[in-house]
Amino acid sequence: MKSIDQDGLNLRSGPGTTYQVVSTLAADQSVKVLDAKDGWYKVRTESGAEAWAAGWVSRVSYEDEEVYAVVDTDVLNFRKEPSMSGQVLAVLKTGERLRLMEVVGEWWRVRRSSGVDGWVNGKFMKREAQQPGTQQPGAQQPGTQQPGTQQPGTQQPVTPPPAKPPVVETPAPAAPSWAVPVLAALPPAPSVRPTGAKQVVASAAATVYLGRSTVAFDPVDKVKPGEKLKFLDAAEGWVKVETPRGLKGWIPGTAVAVTEGKLAYQLKEGAWSLSYAPVAPGAPAPAAPPTAPGVTAKEQRVVRDADGLNLRQTASESGKKVAVLPQGEILEVLDREVPWLWVKTASGRIGWVHGAYTDPYGTPPPAAPAPAPKPTLTATLTTPTPGALQLEITSADKPLAEPRPDGNTLLIPVITGETATAAIPVGSGGARELALTPTGVALSLDAMPSLQILEKSPSRMVVLLRPAVAGVTVKALSDRTVYNFQVSGPMLPRTRAAGANVVVEFPGAIDQVGSKLPAGVKLEPTAKGLQATVASRQPYSLKRTDGGFELHLYQPGLTGKTIVLDPGHGGPDGGAVNNSLGIREANINLQISLRLRALLAAKGATVLMSRISDVRSVPAAILAAGPQDDLTHVDLGYRSRIANELKADAFISVHNNCCSGSGTETYYTSGILNGERSGTLARLIQQELPKGLGSTNRGAMDDLMYVTRTADGPAVLVEVGFLSHPVEGAKLKTSAYQEQAAQSLVKALDRFFAERTE
Repeated sequence: MKSIDQDGLNLRSGPGTTYQVVSTLAADQSVKVLDAKDGWYKVRTESGAEAWAAGWVSRVSYEDEEVYAVVDTDVLNFRKEPSMSGQVLAVLKTGERLRLMEVVGEWWRVRRSSGVDGWVNGKFMKREAQQPGTQQPGAQQPGTQQPGTQQPGTQQPVTPPPAKPPVVETPAPAAPSWAVPVLAALPPAPSVRPTGAKQVVASAAATVYLGRSTVAFDPVDKVKPGEKLKFLDAAEGWVKVETPRGLKGWIPGTAVAVTEGKLAYQLKEGAWSLSYAPVAPGAPAPAAPPTAPGVTAKEQRVVRDADGLNLRQTASESGKKVAVLPQGEILEVLDREVPWLWVKTASGRIGWVHGAYTDPYGTPPPAAPAPAPKPTLTATLTTPTPGALQLEITSADKPLAEPRPDGNTLLIPVITGETATAAIPVGSGGARELALTPTGVALSLDAMPSLQILEKSPSRMVVLLRPAVAGVTVKALSDRTVYNFQVSGPMLPRTRAAGANVVVEFPGAIDQVGSKLPAGVKLEPTAKGLQATVASRQPYSLKRTDGGFELHLYQPGLTGKTIVLDPGHGGPDGGAVNNSLGIREANINLQISLRLRALLAAKGATVLMSRISDVRSVPAAILAAGPQDDLTHVDLGYRSRIANELKADAFISVHNNCCSGSGTETYYTSGILNGERSGTLARLIQQELPKGLGSTNRGAMDDLMYVTRTADGPAVLVEVGFLSHPVEGAKLKTSAYQEQAAQSLVKALDRFFAERTE
């Protein structure tokens, strides 16, 4: 044990702040832990004296012991640093076993079976019982209780509390059967061709994630250069693969080489290409495209810096320093995660070093790969500006013909000599896949945009595809005015308030309407595309239609508004738990949502819920049809799909928090169709809910929560309170607190449809 306070640590005669200080432990001194009690450690100093130290200002190392613990809650964040603001590296599940490395206050540094270290809140961990014959340093968990203050040998008189009137709990109103929508059909399956012929090789050390984001999804595996992966899918510049360990996830396209017979694909965000390199008769088959250099057998580096080089536990400047390696130290490279190297020293120590402070040592340069055959046909798809696509094709030996639209597919005719079609999924910007067919290069789209040929010759073709606004109409309804924008081609518009106007921006679009515009509407080109200005101070939202988008300008009041409520979790996914109070998050979320539904319905709103009982929201048929390795996101995707298909005016996902802390917070995603309006709704909720509950206002936060970033309409995820907090959890269990939460949310929604607060 060491002190985490630079001023040192008081050692006392007993486990409490009222015990006498018998010694002081300097910040650089260590003592041996003998026992633990009520958040205090019994220690033995170098002189042999025994005393007690406060656990919350101590650092206890278990590096030299085989001590294990298991996760004692449904889900637990595994963080990079010992802080609630620390980056979440993964989400641990109940029962996961980890090695305990050290304890700092309430934070535990643990090591997963993969060898990765991270920090968890010790309140949600349970120490494993040690094997017989080993010494257990204290029967209680370290760092989880506050110190006692009672002097030994004394007893305080006990005065019974005054009797309180019984609390009358009122059940939440039942929801009618129609409160849960039944979507008639399964979501359309992506048009992906058979993938068996595609070969994927890791070209660099990289992480495989559960989804297409390094921030929003957890890592599932790591791959090394040269590892062969199984191709499953591709989208947005990412490739879905199965690793040699049988784990499935998404890897950036820049980290892999993808080939299919005579074709080589390159994928990255905003750029996709295929290169066709046929082999002359009798010539050897082409080699796969050269990959980035990986780690050669027994590659060695030498420490260059005269001041030495830090050896760290993790590949980060904030990683714990375990040693300083002297200049000239020879290192064996075991792995790399540019610019970091996972190395082994001559003494056998293993850790991470920054590669920039090392030089090659005795390793000959790798042999140059055999040159791949020169492509005779290359097709590259890029996004030159938001909302626009550009297809560039070069052909070395066969002439290119005039581009030919065919439904939602653009074909550039050219004789390829192939008898089958090979394609790479794009899944971005309205482009579905880029393919080489027997008759040419084909680009499949969600909708056919306006075409402009920028360059045309027998050997080179450049086509610009831009969406267009083709018409604008308006209609008045009882509770709103609706402007309909007919568009051609894929696009993702944005809305914003601008004084007495609402502005709709159509990125990359051109004007095909002309002067036929409703009164109060102006359409004009901008540097980024096309902009529609509608004269109005009313609250608004944007909705998708089959032929474009609708701008809804709302009259005050909840009458006629369609609101989708999503009680978070459900069924086998109980969410956070508070074992001492006997409550599960899924049940509290449902109780608040049922009360909110009844209040909104009484005000004339049409309210639908993702679930009305303790079950998963997603129907069994859709659950069975989804990827079985990621059922959580199948369920979450169905919740936002409900709101999207019903074209909800607002979507609220109701949750409650866990771990250390208390108060209310609301999340939204700014990058969606109604990102600005989602932020407005989140801020209104944060004004009303903490005020109504008397809770701490933790703020409205722009984040990538799955249900908020996959929703079209104004969407928020609200964490009403902390279920794990002893006081707040007890309040959340009561019907009065749940009812107050529902009433506060109604006030926020009332304001959302009545005023513009931008």
